[in-house]
Amino acid sequence: ISDKLTRQNYQQIMIDPVEFYPKPAPTEQVSAGTLNDIRSYLDNELRKALGATVPIASTAGPGVARMRAAVTAVSVDKSLKPYQLIPAALVFSAAMRASGTATYGVKLMVESQIVDSVTGEVLSGAVREAKGVEVKGDAPLTLKLAQPQIDTWMAYLREEAAARLGKAAK
Repeated sequence: ISDKLTRQNYQQIMIDPVEFYPKPAPTEQVSAGTLNDIRSYLDNELRKALGATVPIASTAGPGVARMRAAVTAVSVDKSLKPYQLIPAALVFSAAMRASGTATYGVKLMVESQIVDSVTGEVLSGAVREAKGVEVKGDAPLTLKLAQPQIDTWMAYLREEAAARLGKAAK
């Protein structure tokens, strides 16, 4: 975070629509609908979180920061962990998978950048990765499963924006 990102320098923020980068390929466990639900929810919550601290601008100009955010990963990780390759653990892991009781970690990553809307100078950059989001067996990933992690990110963003831009978080 640049020291230039202050209330004195930036009184408004433009927020570009949240995008996917790269464009994801839906799967049986992560449907196109879920991908769009996650993107839409993230976009709405981002606007609420920042709007609680600083006015949202519709155009670039002096005193306007610009935020870009992208969902860079949404997938269910079914790969074996190194400890699962030990023979006894491998047998146990195979049994869990076969019975449908295995749980799989969800990979959800978001990258964001705040730049000066006129010069393009980078003021802030962040990468967030979900921790602890899991699905059981072949159950589909849903927004409901990802929502608590996104809400945690937004609470942090609200606090950070309030500290940097000077208005109390709501």
